[in-house]
Amino acid sequence: VHILSGAILAEDIAKAVEQGKGKTELMTAGGGTLTATREGEAIVLRDSAGGRAVVTAADGKHSNGVVHTVDGVLAPA
Repeated sequence: VHILSGAILAEDIAKAVEQGKGKTELMTAGGGTLTATREGEAIVLRDSAGGRAVVTAADGKHSNGVVHTVDGVLAPA
């Protein structure tokens, strides 16, 4: 589980990727970093160990935050 500070929606990540000219770094609450990029319409996350996961279901809003489901395992930093 990687936790980002705040309620970050997929639209927010996509905008940050666009503003970052193709990628953006997301700081996790545990002090790690995930790098977000786009492949077509998909948001792709990479961890510092080279793990890769595609967001398959975005913006699951819950009382304690927003959940994005991915198709892979990302290693904690």
